[in-house]
Amino acid sequence: MLKAVIRKTCGGGGSRFTLDIALELPAAIRRAVFFGPSGSGKTLTMQCVAGLAMPDKGEISVEDRVFYSSRQKICLKPQVRSVGYMAQDYALFPHLTVLQNVAYPRTGLFCAHIPASEKKRARELLANFGILDLQRRKPGAISGGQKQRTALARAANSSPRILLLDEPFSALDPLLRERMRREILAFLNELNLPAIIITHDPDDVDAFAGALVLFNQGRAVVSRDYQEIREGYPSAAACLRDLEAEAFPDAAE
Repeated sequence: MLKAVIRKTCGGGGSRFTLDIALELPAAIRRAVFFGPSGSGKTLTMQCVAGLAMPDKGEISVEDRVFYSSRQKICLKPQVRSVGYMAQDYALFPHLTVLQNVAYPRTGLFCAHIPASEKKRARELLANFGILDLQRRKPGAISGGQKQRTALARAANSSPRILLLDEPFSALDPLLRERMRREILAFLNELNLPAIIITHDPDDVDAFAGALVLFNQGRAVVSRDYQEIREGYPSAAACLRDLEAEAFPDAAE
């Protein structure tokens, strides 16, 4: 599914941060969760996979296709990586309609003249997510949950090898969050689409973690058997506390 060896240093002085990770998720694992404190490197890792940030050195490959290699001098542009990326703030274009936003990954058009075949494809995705009736509205005129569905439909419209979701439920109320978990799980299962999800919510970990990647201060540790370990705990939060303490024993010192 994903192999990533990444070293990247950002900032300077007192704000200097170094991401130094090596992780491998087998193809049999279709969903993984990045979990850890804010500023621990989760989003930066995801951006490196998507091609929105470039490591200082390392290698990134998805399903055996090399996206980046400092040794081989390979760095594919984001648009040819076939990655569906959904940013935490959804990053919808405010001046485009919902339909135009969803069509954008395949057309790149900032106008209303979208080819008929692409309009049909975008409308099918909107229908799948229950927001076809919003196709003519702009992001400023729809709710947070509707924006999330629009952003997810846009990410899916890139025909991705892998779907990357950065805190997709953080802006939603608890009831809508639970419903959207179910809908996204059904969508991923229907397409057999691998996905990586960033979250701070233990309930998201329970719902999505085929593998769990714990982050702390620019480091990462993979726990492939999260669901098996979880069965021995009364809650996801308790399980995650123990896993984090085991993975990063020096973090609490």
